[in-house]
Parts: sequence; C-alpha cells; structure tokens
Amino acid sequence: MGMSRIPYPPAPEPGWYDDDVDAVPEIAFPAYGTQEMRRVQAHRQHGQVHEQPEWHGEPDDYAGEPDEYTAEPGAEGDAQWDGTVLSKRFAREAEREAVLTNAVTNQHIDINMNTLLGRKPSHDIPEGSKSVRLIDPTRTVSRNHCAISYGEHGTLWLEDMGSLNGTYVVHDDEEMRVSQGTPVELDLPAHLRIGDQFFTLDAR
Repeated sequence: MGMSRIPYPPAPEPGWYDDDVDAVPEIAFPAYGTQEMRRVQAHRQHGQVHEQPEWHGEPDDYAGEPDEYTAEPGAEGDAQWDGTVLSKRFAREAEREAVLTNAVTNQHIDINMNTLLGRKPSHDIPEGSKSVRLIDPTRTVSRNHCAISYGEHGTLWLEDMGSLNGTYVVHDDEEMRVSQGTPVELDLPAHLRIGDQFFTLDAR
C-alpha cells in the first residue's frame, strides 16, 4: 500500500496558526490497548482521498533556524515534560539507533537519543534529549508535536505532545491515534503520520 493513500484534511492556508501560541492539548483518549483502531476508509470525505503533497524544496517558515538542538549536561528541562516519555524517570540511554525518514521532504533524523519533534520545538529539554525541527511544507506540524524515546531494554516509545493535528501509527490500511499521556511502544519498521506528513522509523 502506498503510504500517501491515507486520507486526511487538506493543509490549512499559510498563517493559520499564531507562532507564539502552543498547541491546545487534545481531549484524552482511551488507554492504548483499548483504543479504537479506526478504518481509514471510514474517514473518506465525498469519495476523495487526500495525498501528501509533493514538495519541491520551497523553504518553510523556519528555514534559517537550527535543525537540531541537544540538551546541555545536567539540564533538567521544563516541567511540562514531567510524566512524558521525555522525562528522566521514563527515558533511558539508547541501546540501538534508528532513523526517521520522510521520503517527500527527504529529511532523515537520527533517533540516537530521546527526541522531541516539532515545527519549532523547545530547547528547554532534559539532559539526554534533543529537539529536532521538522521540515513542514504542509503547515500541519505543531510547535512541540511528539516525542520518540527509548525505554527499558532498548524499546522505542512514541507520545503525542498535545498537537493540533495528531500523531498516528499506521498499520496497513488502518491508523491509530497516539494520545498525549498514553505512549505507544513501536515495533520497527514503523510507519507514522505526524500532522499531514508520513514518516518511516527503522533500525539503522
């Protein structure tokens, strides 16, 4: 199945978000394991399927910003990460490495430590973490959108950070929404939708 066949609403017009306002947290969803697996076909609107748009290298809003920031030794990070996969209580050092790839924007991100992903992600993160700016031609990625972290025994976990347009794990023709506060363990290779963009996470 081509990953671009998953339907989703068209990208909003430029300027739809206020850059100084963080995303409003999503309403809580049922815990993973009881969370409904939603059939993609049920969300087709008027028989149309929206595809991830082609990208021709146009700059996004933050083309001049650093792509990646690594937390300083001893950094505690903002309190908003407490209880998430970025917290020191949850996260562990990486026992393996993975790479997150977007075939449309050709962005490749090394997941070699706990990683916060977003349109302009925070630098106030705990030691052992990094933040990576996603190239966002669709304008559907939130400032702090989601995080991928390592747990015990080299496991990889995904958590949404209250994004406006959601984080999803895609299995065949089904997608499962990942909730803030309910991280999901990932099996590699994993296919993800972050906002309206598709990524593949696989072992390096």
